[in-house]
Amino acid sequence: MKVIATFLLTLLTVQFLLAQPHATVPLLLTDRITVTVHPGIELLTIVQLLAGKYPQPNKSSYAKETEAYFTAFAHHPAVQLARRLPKVYTDLPELGYCLENFPEVRLHYPAQTNWYTMNGKDTIQTYLRLCRQFSQDSRFWAFYQHHQADYAAWAKPVHARLASEGLVAKLDSFYRFRTKAAHWTICLDPLNSWGAHAIIANNLNPRYAD
Repeated sequence: MKVIATFLLTLLTVQFLLAQPHATVPLLLTDRITVTVHPGIELLTIVQLLAGKYPQPNKSSYAKETEAYFTAFAHHPAVQLARRLPKVYTDLPELGYCLENFPEVRLHYPAQTNWYTMNGKDTIQTYLRLCRQFSQDSRFWAFYQHHQADYAAWAKPVHARLASEGLVAKLDSFYRFRTKAAHWTICLDPLNSWGAHAIIANNLNPRYAD
């Protein structure tokens, strides 16, 4: 399902991610749309980047700050395991949905995921534990909090365009949601220069049953 959401993330976010000014407004929420930088996804993306298992991000001040902040952890056990995983793809960071309650991170192991099939269940669960440890050791949450204003500034125009162009209604129609109004979360991925995909979050963590 890698390209289903490409028109949302690629067309709507890339043009905003590198040039938006700082802002102090919170990430925007409506009853049906959330636009956010998900901390778990961002964490796993950073681990893969350090492991050399992720396409290099577009040049930006955010990418520079990320590299400067986390380079000291390039040999962390999480990064070392990422280098050894047999099958690592750009959508592996979707497992960030298994991590919640930052900064005191709780970890949920999905009952089943294709990542178990490709890399082994024990290996993936170990990887998630090590990524949680990476978050603590690197003080990831401090970095994430420091950039809240950036995330909010990038979210604002994306949210506005989703609303003004009626794209959520088009998503409802595409997925044939007829009997209920689905809640949509658009995860901005500022270190991703590759593309986008749809995440079925409740398959990864029952907390996201809606």
